[in-house]
Amino acid sequence: MKDLIDSYPIQDEEFKWQKSCFVDELSEKVQRESCLMGWIHDFEIQNLSDRTQVLFLIFRDGTGLKEFQITKPELVKKIAILERESVIAIRTLGTKVNDLKIISQAKPVPILPCLITDHSSIDLVINRAYALRTERMKAILKIQDSIFSSVRKFFEKEKFYEIRPPIIGPATDPGIRGAKAGELDFYGKRYKLTTSMILYKQMTICSLEKIYSFSPNIRLEDHATQETGRHLAEFYQIDVEQAFADYHDAMNLGEKLLITIFKAVKRNCKKELNLLERNLIIPTRPFQKLTYKEVLEQLREMKFGDLQDGQEIPWNAEKALSELFDAPFWITDYPYGSRGFYDRQNPENPSSLKDFDLMYPGGFGEAMSGSEREYLYDKVKRKMLEQGVPLVGYKWYFDMLQRGVPPSAGFGLGVERLTRYICGLEKIWEATAFPKVP
Repeated sequence: MKDLIDSYPIQDEEFKWQKSCFVDELSEKVQRESCLMGWIHDFEIQNLSDRTQVLFLIFRDGTGLKEFQITKPELVKKIAILERESVIAIRTLGTKVNDLKIISQAKPVPILPCLITDHSSIDLVINRAYALRTERMKAILKIQDSIFSSVRKFFEKEKFYEIRPPIIGPATDPGIRGAKAGELDFYGKRYKLTTSMILYKQMTICSLEKIYSFSPNIRLEDHATQETGRHLAEFYQIDVEQAFADYHDAMNLGEKLLITIFKAVKRNCKKELNLLERNLIIPTRPFQKLTYKEVLEQLREMKFGDLQDGQEIPWNAEKALSELFDAPFWITDYPYGSRGFYDRQNPENPSSLKDFDLMYPGGFGEAMSGSEREYLYDKVKRKMLEQGVPLVGYKWYFDMLQRGVPPSAGFGLGVERLTRYICGLEKIWEATAFPKVP
């Protein structure tokens, strides 16, 4: 839009009410009038004398805030009757406002973006339309945009192919740590909302071998998980799968991906990280690795006495463990039976799985989960029966397994948890535009 600024001369008769620049493009050196369009973020009127008033306008658009001092009486009167969040166009020469036009007059809003201080409040989930307008939320979404961009560039370089994920299907991943899958009627059949696209990743690698996706997931978590500040009922994962790879390959890829994302955000989002007061540390490879058994021993030393062998690590224990570290770390080799039927049993140690979780430091907990996959029909079906998984809906999956599915490894990296960690957010519902909180 910078090129358009010069097309608007100062002469009144030639000025057009058409957006010609953004706030971050406005310069006091410009000798042509500009037209800004955006919102009244805030304003204050001060009396300089009985007859003279000055209005301090905080104007907002998608690139930031700008303060203007307005002294023309007719313009002061125009703004004084407006509610904050009204949409206006202003005609400026540098920081001098020559005229304004009301585009959309707002009614009083439940929560003024300029007054929000408790950004982790659940009220900001309910009143999302106004939380989205804060400079803090804009910074978070810009960082998330940088995450998406860097992921795509990374996988293009690694020669992976992006695929579109399924949203519904006859069956989905049942191994979702106590959450439930949503259902709907699909032309007279009961279909599941996707909780994880793991089964479809195994399908796709029979074609492209190296794939990734930004996959939506719906998991109906218990209401109590709201208290953790790290659970959403709707979230996205960066889902990755590679044929003929083992779980060491997957962990190496995960480390490179995470470091690439961190570097891109730190390079491209300095202003946003500063606003969030977040000093993002770039970790070094390789990340530290702990086995499940080593983690249980450490947690018992920390007086977590309710831990059971063969079970998932409770959220509170996982958080406490995460607080001990200042860099991401792996937990590997979970016990057989503790994870989904698709996680591969270790042939050399049948009591464990060839799987892993990546943990963020600083109490942020789980970042990524993955494994080598069971790919032989007999083993998969035996494990499903052992775990009591209803076989209804999996006929297509069983048919596929009997027709040439290769060994593979992959992982899912939660986008909102990644955003939460990078931005240093208290609650995960700050890390997405449209949160669905249990």
